[in-house]
Amino acid sequence: MQFVGRVDGRGGFAVVETEDVKLIARDTAIFSAYFDMSVYPVLDIQETAAIGGQAVEFRQGVG
Repeated sequence: MQFVGRVDGRGGFAVVETEDVKLIARDTAIFSAYFDMSVYPVLDIQETAAIGGQAVEFRQGVG
């Protein structure tokens, strides 16, 4: 887990990795009474780029 703060001083982020998204759901349910939270699922940039390439190929094949 990593905690990082926004440069503008208006909050921060907890960067976590899990195999079980239910754990994140549980923690946000517990702490949402105290904090305004949003969850942003992310992928490694290499995976993101590969998926983006596949999407471009798909769209080119449809047109």
